[in-house]
Amino acid sequence: MADLDPAFIQAQAQDPRDQPFTFPDKSGNGTFESPIYSLNKSELKALCGDLGLKISGNMSILRTRLKDYSEQPSEWNKNGPIVQRKHKGVRKVKDEGSGSKKKSLLEERIAELRPDTAGAPRLIERSKDMRTEKQKEDHLPWAERVCAMFPDYQTPRNMTKNVAGSGPAGIEDDKINAKLDAIQIQLNSIAKISMVTGPVLGTTTAPALPIDPMTSTGSWISSDPGQTPSFPPPHQLSTVPIIPITPITSTTSSSPSPSTERKSRHLTLKTGVVIHYNKEDLPDPPYLSFHDNIPRLGRLWDESHPEFSQEPCHVQVNGVGVPLRLWDQLYTYTGTKTWKGIKATWSNWKFVAEYYNETTPEKFWEEFYDKRGKKPMTWTAIVDKLREQRKAKDVSEAAAVKETLGVDFASEYHVRGKPLTRPSAIAKRSRFKANQIA
Repeated sequence: MADLDPAFIQAQAQDPRDQPFTFPDKSGNGTFESPIYSLNKSELKALCGDLGLKISGNMSILRTRLKDYSEQPSEWNKNGPIVQRKHKGVRKVKDEGSGSKKKSLLEERIAELRPDTAGAPRLIERSKDMRTEKQKEDHLPWAERVCAMFPDYQTPRNMTKNVAGSGPAGIEDDKINAKLDAIQIQLNSIAKISMVTGPVLGTTTAPALPIDPMTSTGSWISSDPGQTPSFPPPHQLSTVPIIPITPITSTTSSSPSPSTERKSRHLTLKTGVVIHYNKEDLPDPPYLSFHDNIPRLGRLWDESHPEFSQEPCHVQVNGVGVPLRLWDQLYTYTGTKTWKGIKATWSNWKFVAEYYNETTPEKFWEEFYDKRGKKPMTWTAIVDKLREQRKAKDVSEAAAVKETLGVDFASEYHVRGKPLTRPSAIAKRSRFKANQIA
């Protein structure tokens, strides 16, 4: 039996977990070794990330990926650092070959204006101007030709001269002269209108104006109707008398005061009191809770209650207390979201207060008494029980109406040509018709 190589025997006896694998260094100048079979998953992912490899997969996939990468040194340079290019400066464009793209309109225009540079490789100019002084001076003849071809495209301003009509002083003079000419035109127009319409209403005959050439440089109104009236120069207008014009006062009646202004809305109480108001007169409804005081809700709900009083009412309109039952008429169609915020709470008040006032307090609490807890029901339990009672009542009323009308039900109970289907809507329409007949 031949003697075995000691290195081979040592390699067989070595634990595979301690076997190192060679990888390229980040700097690209050397290598390092790492025992990938003794690393955990987090360390394997970190090693793959440093080498530019994918970090997805379990430990077996990560080790296989690292092992294959270590055994293929030719793949090491593919994941090297990205080539960076500076932002500023110029760079050369590849030479145009047979497969180059068609020239753009800009390139054609440049070739037309500068044919001497058409065949030379073009440099793409970046944000930094890398031209020499000679290159900049070479553009001056081209700029002069462009200015000659398009004289109104760009005209440099010459602010060195300060003569009349140019420069800051000349511009100010032109502005002043333009304003004086505009004043003269307006005065001529006023004189023509006064000749046609005569004296202003509410004033006496206009006094004679000075026409003596010794006291005035011209006449205001000429005796010849066909002659245009002349006026003195603007700097002499201070010597011309001014005709005072009495303002025309209106003979119509003055606008009504806020106290006598007609109110756009009204609300009638059962007691005969009529409240006239505008939307601006309505106060914001306060936050109220009757969970622990249902008898007080019954007193404030309806003005026909024996114990109702306007003073405790929480909403006062023009000094009159409004009962809770009229809040829906008060706050609907006001252009605000007030009613939307209190509608659900007000509806619960309505059902509880109406049921409480229809019976006696003893019968009400006898019905809404929690026998298991041996105490009165809570507000939520009372509202839920009344809701179930209303649903059952609506179903029975809807069935009675359908049975009474028969085939005529669709013609009596409909909305936009479609018959009503919800029991609550049918019962509500039935109660509305009953109130109209009563």
